[in-house]
Amino acid sequence: MVGKTFPHCWKQRRWQSVIVAFLITIMLSWGIMPAVAWARTETPTTNRQSIQPYLDQVIKQVSEFRLDNGIKFLVLERHRAPVISFLTYADVGGVDEPDGKTGVAHFLEHLAFKGSKRIGTTDYQAEKQLLFLRVK
Repeated sequence: MVGKTFPHCWKQRRWQSVIVAFLITIMLSWGIMPAVAWARTETPTTNRQSIQPYLDQVIKQVSEFRLDNGIKFLVLERHRAPVISFLTYADVGGVDEPDGKTGVAHFLEHLAFKGSKRIGTTDYQAEKQLLFLRVK
């Protein structure tokens, strides 16, 4: 008799667990949804007009120069801490390729990260001599 009632009891408890989990989910969503709606209706405390004077001060401190090879630098010196930080952006890739020469950026990417038959990516001492060859 015990063997016959166990599966029924187990199924009943399983359904009770599912119902309780569903009810908890509903109650949590009711409690969270008003908070989410309230957060979305909040207006930002700062806008461009309020920070514009600070932006103008920073922009005045930026110096810009370009090297002979075309690399452009924007430098903002801040001497409050002995730290150097930089970001690098490069206008290179498929979108910058000339018409009729598509795929060059992808090819160079493979050379840079996978190497070629002459230059690999792991043995710097053996490849150092090849790095100074000029391509004509």
